Order: sequence, then structure tokens, then C-alpha cells
Amino acid sequence: MPARNDFVALSQRIGRSTGGLTTAKWTSATRGSGTSAARLLLRGKAVHEKTGELLAILGDVLLAARLDNRERIRQLVVEE
Repeated sequence: MPARNDFVALSQRIGRSTGGLTTAKWTSATRGSGTSAARLLLRGKAVHEKTGELLAILGDVLLAARLDNRERIRQLVVEE
């Protein structure tokens, strides 16, 4: 996340501005090609007035995530 948002701050921002974010993983074989496809779906909900902030949060999560905190990544994997 951007420097202004550590994990706790991001969680608070999500709680303040949205009805929550969820993720889903999807994998499938690709018919006729012998390959596979994988998708990560992000869903969020917010009242109409908070739509812009929901989109900003999703953008931060997708585009500015810091993946260098090995302990936090480990915690997320264990939770899954």
C-alpha cells in the first residue's frame, strides 16, 4: 500500500468508507488448448456517495500493494 496506508490504516479506511471487500480465486482449464487460466476477483460494496472512495481503495490494493513484508504475506497465506 502507499506509505500513508499500513495494514491497520487500510483496514480502517475500508471500514469507514465501504461495506467491505472480498476476494475470490478462480481457476479453469482452457478448452482445446491444454492450458489453464487463473483469475483473482475483488468485490466491494459501498453506498452511492462512497463509490469514488471504493474505487480508490481497490486501485490502491491492486496497484500499490507492497509485497516486501514477508511476515504479513505469511499471515495472509496461513489465514487462507
